[in-house]
Amino acid sequence: MPSQDWVGVLARAETDGTAYANLTARTSLTPAHARFTTPANGFWVVGKVLRLTAAGRISTFTSGTLTLSFGVAAVDAWTSGALALVASQTNITWRLRLDVAVRAVGAGGSATANVMGVGTLSGGLAYTGQPLLPSSAPAVGTSFDPAAASVLDLFGAWSVANAANSITVHTYTLESLN
Repeated sequence: MPSQDWVGVLARAETDGTAYANLTARTSLTPAHARFTTPANGFWVVGKVLRLTAAGRISTFTSGTLTLSFGVAAVDAWTSGALALVASQTNITWRLRLDVAVRAVGAGGSATANVMGVGTLSGGLAYTGQPLLPSSAPAVGTSFDPAAASVLDLFGAWSVANAANSITVHTYTLESLN
């Protein structure tokens, strides 16, 4: 018998995020009002699936890569790997769709949880079509504390600091699929 789960929007952007340029440190791309904070205890269960959809504009310098990550508090629970971008673009549309599934949730005071994610990214890439992410084989991400209230966030970091490397999130939705 199928389960009767509901898709629920956890967070959505109502305005553009900050236009970030020249960043090489892990930086939140999500508009501040669209960052979802999980409740402490009980949010993370094995099999839970979250879908993150984000889109915006991107400009690139002549070299370098961009790494995107799904953060649970200070932990990068999923990462795209280093993505090669088309050089010397200005204000090209990009779109990310990422599904992350909870793979493990431990018990007790020192519990940890982890997720595995797969997504697609289109626009601005030095690849044709919509490559699947991560750029390597899918793997379980870095563990995090499932008992803590944690902010869920989309992060980005360039490999090369240059003012021509910029990215802005225009639309953002985080959904719970079950």
